[in-house]
Amino acid sequence: MSRLTELQVIYVNNDNLLDLSGLQAVSVLSGSPVNTASVTVTLVLSGTATEVSGVTWPLGLTIASSGSGTGEEVRGSRWQTVLPDSLAITAGEHYQAQVDAIAGDGFKAHWDLPVQAKVREA
Repeated sequence: MSRLTELQVIYVNNDNLLDLSGLQAVSVLSGSPVNTASVTVTLVLSGTATEVSGVTWPLGLTIASSGSGTGEEVRGSRWQTVLPDSLAITAGEHYQAQVDAIAGDGFKAHWDLPVQAKVREA
């Protein structure tokens, strides 16, 4: 589960924080938060498998806050990484952030998150 489901914006020539919130093992019976995992992201040009240049992919995400609880009381964990200003992205172009999470107990998850590049304005 993730709250990154709508179009995200990344700014050209800026460091951009990628924040993956609410990570929990919904496919595992416990529904517990995922606090120990390998979470990575790769940015590709939308509709292709072409990786964006300017960084070595995949980038690892680190846990920013641990989740707690189980079932309906679960509060998922939050993971973050910085997409560096060195990315070769073009304003107006659409990309996909391909996020993968692998944890114990057979938990695997994948997201293709839509991203649009923009120029930051005043």
